[in-house]
Amino acid sequence: MDILSELRKVYNQEWWHTVKLDREELDKYHAKMINKGNLLYVWDNGLVAYIEYWRINKEQLDQILVDDKWSAFNENTTTGDICYVANIWISPKYRGDRMLDRNLKNLFLCRNKNAKMIIWERHKKNKTMKLFTHIRRY
Repeated sequence: MDILSELRKVYNQEWWHTVKLDREELDKYHAKMINKGNLLYVWDNGLVAYIEYWRINKEQLDQILVDDKWSAFNENTTTGDICYVANIWISPKYRGDRMLDRNLKNLFLCRNKNAKMIIWERHKKNKTMKLFTHIRRY
């Protein structure tokens, strides 16, 4: 299997993907996110984990928080000073693996060392969304 097939499989299985794209749109979206550097993944004979993040500005963050129609596909998601983590997925058999957690975190932080703020959402079934932030102090 290739990366797009694996990402498609996760997308169709996980409950937290609320917007469902058709196969062609989904593959275009993931390919663009990979090419733009917005999708970081670990591969070991299959998809082990991925993080989708966007480098956005304050105006884009406002749009994300109030507009369900905002799309990273059509936006500049590479130059902002805010890093917005949109999705994190780890294969069930690797969850809790400290080495993977450490390596994924280090790779993510290296790619986003210039971000002034890192924001991410946490979704749980039947619970409201929580928004977390990490502000770098210089």
